[in-house]
Amino acid sequence: MKHRLLPKKKGGKKESCFKTFSHSQAREAIYKLQDAARQLETNLEKNKTQLAPAKSQFMLFTKKRKIPNGLPNIILAGGMVPKTEEAKFLGVKLDSKLKWTNHIQYMVAKMNKRVNFIRSLSGHWWGSHPMTLIRAYQALVRSVTDYAAGVYDPTTKKNWNHLELPQRQGLRVCLGAMKSSPIVAIQAEAAQMPLKNRLNMLTDRAILKWHSITNHPVINLLNSWAGAHRTKRKQLLLKRFEKFPVDPNQIEKSPVPKCYSVQIEKLTSTPEININFPPIPYVAKESEDEKEIFKYLIKTTWKNYHILSTDGSKGNPEENVGAAMVDYSGRPIKAKMLKLQPNTEIYEAEAKALHLALVHAEEINPGHGKEILILVDNKGLLLNLTNFIREQESSTISDIREKLANLEEIGTKVKLNWVPSHKKISPNELADYFAKLARKAGKEENAPQHYSTFSNKIKHQTEQEVQQNWENHPKGRKNYRIQPTFPKRPWIAKAPDQNRNTLATIIRLRIGHTHCPAHLHRINAIPSPVCSRCGEIADDNHLLNNCKFTDKSAFEDILKAEGLETQYPEIFKVQKQEEVKTVAEAFKQLLAANSHLKL
Repeated sequence: MKHRLLPKKKGGKKESCFKTFSHSQAREAIYKLQDAARQLETNLEKNKTQLAPAKSQFMLFTKKRKIPNGLPNIILAGGMVPKTEEAKFLGVKLDSKLKWTNHIQYMVAKMNKRVNFIRSLSGHWWGSHPMTLIRAYQALVRSVTDYAAGVYDPTTKKNWNHLELPQRQGLRVCLGAMKSSPIVAIQAEAAQMPLKNRLNMLTDRAILKWHSITNHPVINLLNSWAGAHRTKRKQLLLKRFEKFPVDPNQIEKSPVPKCYSVQIEKLTSTPEININFPPIPYVAKESEDEKEIFKYLIKTTWKNYHILSTDGSKGNPEENVGAAMVDYSGRPIKAKMLKLQPNTEIYEAEAKALHLALVHAEEINPGHGKEILILVDNKGLLLNLTNFIREQESSTISDIREKLANLEEIGTKVKLNWVPSHKKISPNELADYFAKLARKAGKEENAPQHYSTFSNKIKHQTEQEVQQNWENHPKGRKNYRIQPTFPKRPWIAKAPDQNRNTLATIIRLRIGHTHCPAHLHRINAIPSPVCSRCGEIADDNHLLNNCKFTDKSAFEDILKAEGLETQYPEIFKVQKQEEVKTVAEAFKQLLAANSHLKL
């Protein structure tokens, strides 16, 4: 039941609240709801707040085909609460049968308006850069289906088709592809995974986060429902819960996220961090390498520091991950090592190594007024430590922040400095050696890990499913031969300075659906497939490789100057950014020299 609360004062903000009860008998559930409504009304009267029964809603969720007659009504504040078959809650439209048809229609209408907005920004040959439009698509269209993923369930093939249609149209508009283009090839060109795969991934990530909270009510409900669901079609959330790819026992659990259990002053304190090497204002000479710079710094700027160094090491996916810290100023030099689980990310290993160094800093007494300098070769880790704490950060990062604040409280000053890896800087080389050794000989740590550690595993598994679908799909084979691996980033991002006309032409050629006479004849758009100039069958291969009326001089000169292939479609197999830019520039000159080529 949904209530609308009237404000205490005129013009005040109106609020809403919700109450739910479940029971095997509808009548008993309504009685419970009526008792709760009376109690709520009593509590609100004490605060001089009123309920609006006419603006409240009452809905009965059931899969039963026949609902008993004569069910009691809900009475609230002297009025009857109207019964409804549909209600909107936090942007999600609920229906009494939970078929989700109304919510999907609502999402489709919303996406269609946004696709039309993107369409207004460009045409086939004019308008915004395709990469700009893809970003707009992600923010405006894809975000609609991302919201509440796992809660709603398209269930039927018809609903899936309704949801996918605006996504297909949006991507086609972004790329300037033809309507006849296979959707799987369009998704590959835009580097956007199919909707089903994305919803599965988002649902798995939601379940992963719920597993990290001790006794989360949703997990308890799913556990009670698992194995007892007897309908032919299982709801998406329950289906993904039963196929969850991570062992829940490996996930770190807590009543609240770690960042909420540590004093806010410790989390927001800013440690002294330098992400430059050599540190400013040192100016390196042209002949100096990193090793010589370090030798100079250790004799001058870092002379009075007690130096520690950290590193992480990750080999094959099946092998353990290593983390190590080295006390470079200790005599003798000391090292501490951790052997982490194989699914640990390298970022987490680097964080564990830094935490090891801070624990070691508490144990040692540098003496003689020396401060502690920790050398870290992961710049991303240091940059994250300079930002305010985020809920999704691992508990290791929160522990590092807390440890830095504790060291400052006891008068031990710690400075963190980034150093480049594999540049023969002695402390870093030692830390790298011991991190690799830790994969086999380190102290084993089998403690549960923060849920964010497994997020990449879920993403990687989804990418494998997308790749398998890309390899086995019957359509889009021409594009598959050009890029057999489903891309994580669109190739058009490597050509940011090219105009839409050139990029749209290349995209159509890569997909194999262009305005060439042979293709237009195949889709019954024109009567003849022959070239109007030479009389041959005018497919893409003929127009770009064999037609004597196509001026390719400037096109071939640009490509040959860079040692690139000049034949279609092999020309599109380039990967490096500079090569992609060269190919795009060559096609720009080709189109300028041949006004009859409207591909």
